Amino acid sequence: MKATLTTPAWRGAPRYRGLGAAILGVALITSCASGPRFADGIEPERALPSGALAYARLDRTVLAELLAAYGGSDAAKAAKPMTDRTDSVVAAIMPGSPDRAGGLPVLVAVASGRYPSGAAAFKLGSDADWQREGQAWKQKNGELRVSFAGNSTVLLGTRTLDELTAAVIDPGPSPIPDRWRTAWSADVALYLPDPLSALAGSLPITPDSIPLRALTLSATRHDTGYATVLSFEFEDERAALVYAPLCRLFLYAAANSFWPDRARVILGAASWSSGGTLVSVSGLDLDAAELAAFAASAGR
Repeated sequence: MKATLTTPAWRGAPRYRGLGAAILGVALITSCASGPRFADGIEPERALPSGALAYARLDRTVLAELLAAYGGSDAAKAAKPMTDRTDSVVAAIMPGSPDRAGGLPVLVAVASGRYPSGAAAFKLGSDADWQREGQAWKQKNGELRVSFAGNSTVLLGTRTLDELTAAVIDPGPSPIPDRWRTAWSADVALYLPDPLSALAGSLPITPDSIPLRALTLSATRHDTGYATVLSFEFEDERAALVYAPLCRLFLYAAANSFWPDRARVILGAASWSSGGTLVSVSGLDLDAAELAAFAASAGR
């Protein structure tokens, strides 16, 4: 049974409604709009900004579910030619500014795959809904920007892509700490450097006074879904011991918020372990929609 995706506050808004069609257009745009390319061997997450609420790594299946969640089934269908060419996406969810409608979070992302720039004659330059913004294209009545970085990378964002484009030329350090590199290398991963703040709007939790240092989700694809592990990192071993019961409450709240149709099954299969500063739960067998539901909650 599919997960029940909590509808984002911005779903259906004009600036996001064209997301699927926009990505499809980018996948087909001619090479004249191509920007600078990554040097060989550079991880795409090194172009992402620091200070994000959450960092995500998605495969094409979970990406398709997120497109459906944000833009509806039509957007997901329109974007299928792009998602079929995509190997993975890394994204940063940034805090919204006070002058941004509803304080909505900002999304910037780098999609890696095969996007032949001469694949079709479709050009954003001939679309009245889009206008040129430096090396990117921007919705005239929205915030989505899109740009190429060669034939294997697409840059996306709901703010100007100047910083992202500059980082392609001069990438910074990875925003993913070395201690989480193995978890990040999974088919789907989520890293929240300040999880209580990132999820405060989606779960009945308060970020104050709980010394939770980070939360990661790591999911490996198998024949029918994804074997998923959640890890909670505390400031020290004593905090991990004291607050381990709250991790169980967190999973209970998450299961009933994001995966209500299967919450009992998911919770029943959970296997808990702890060691040092970490409290982890494995045995979570989730599908792509369930992973997308959790990822979409960060920063709301």
